Amino acid sequence: MDELIEHKSWWKRNWKWFTPVFAVLVFFVIAIASSPIGTRFSDITKAYVDPNLMQNAILKAQENEEVVELLGILEPVKGIDIVRGIVNYSNNDTTIDIYVHITGTKGQGRMRVLADWNSDKWIYNNISIASKKLKEPIVVIRNVK
Repeated sequence: MDELIEHKSWWKRNWKWFTPVFAVLVFFVIAIASSPIGTRFSDITKAYVDPNLMQNAILKAQENEEVVELLGILEPVKGIDIVRGIVNYSNNDTTIDIYVHITGTKGQGRMRVLADWNSDKWIYNNISIASKKLKEPIVVIRNVK
């Protein structure tokens, strides 16, 4: 009665369902990564992990009297604002065009930032603030190339 019961390994018991599920997951990852959705996700991730990009833009906007009068003291841009915004990189990821929601003590608006990466810092070519209260956006910085 001392029979030894041999148990099959996990792989031998589950390979029939695991292999096709794994193949489908790999297919979807490759399909998403090579699609415009994957590019958008990549751009958002790059903007999200670079806190200086938006922090410095907020500081420059805060120096503008019209912005302070309209929105008050601006809060830092949160990660969810970047995700909800529009982020586009170009020129081998050295130029960014980002459009995000901003909040101040007096109101809300949208900020558009055009900047170029120069070795170790962002050079801001355009920062503008738009709001429903305004007919035209407030131009904080405009560098003509």
